Amino acid sequence: MRGSFIRAAGVVALGVALVGGASAPPDDRLLPAAEHTSDKGRELATRHSGALRELNTEVYHCLPWLEVQKHSIGFFKPRHATADERFLSIRLYIEQEPSPEFASLGTEQRASAMFSTGHRDPRALAWHPATGHMWELDRDRESGDELNTIVGGGDYGWPTMLGRSTSPRSVPPELVLPAGTDVCGASFVPVQSNSPLAGELLVASHGAKDLFRIRVAGQGRQAAVIEGMLQGRYGRLAAVSVAPDGVIYVATGNKDTWGEGADVLIRLSSSAPTDAGKPR
Repeated sequence: MRGSFIRAAGVVALGVALVGGASAPPDDRLLPAAEHTSDKGRELATRHSGALRELNTEVYHCLPWLEVQKHSIGFFKPRHATADERFLSIRLYIEQEPSPEFASLGTEQRASAMFSTGHRDPRALAWHPATGHMWELDRDRESGDELNTIVGGGDYGWPTMLGRSTSPRSVPPELVLPAGTDVCGASFVPVQSNSPLAGELLVASHGAKDLFRIRVAGQGRQAAVIEGMLQGRYGRLAAVSVAPDGVIYVATGNKDTWGEGADVLIRLSSSAPTDAGKPR
């Protein structure tokens, strides 16, 4: 894939596996603050210069599978933006050819070299606060969105089929949400919080315009939907995050190519889960 474009509001932490030595990368991948085209861009680049250098270092250690060209990390204005909206952007160039070492492995060895396979369109990862199990949302617009627990060496079906495949490594989904749910984020409510939702998984939905409460049982490996908390009140959702005290934050995703209106950050009280919250 060439010229992949990643955009995020503000400075984000990019988690990557470090490969190779710890030599310092060249700084020419960063767009200098003085070369940003607006006062806002220059101010952001100056304020977050340290975080940008750290990001450049982590990307550098992904070579040779990942490359960033000169001046490709900075605060850029999207083409569709009317105001001076600036986003931290990275133009990534990904080498898809396998390394000679990987290509020399047999099929089973290749499979064991990857943590898991068979994911179609992963949308979110969340770790159960009590068991430590990794949960994943995998989007499928036609067959339904999957909620999976991820285990090393597991095969999650795609492109062979939805859910269980014929592979002996097959891992079926814990839950399949209806087609069109369009999941986009997940977060567990901390078990140590005083929230009545403690231990539950919250799933944000773009298509269903809802925030789903999902009860997790069976040592954190079984799931069932309890209810939808917002039921379209704020339109399409884009993300959900839960603070350590159980307070829930939800971001909407209405203002984009396919929708209209302003987006808001919603705060939901941890003591009143059916309260629709207030925009922030």
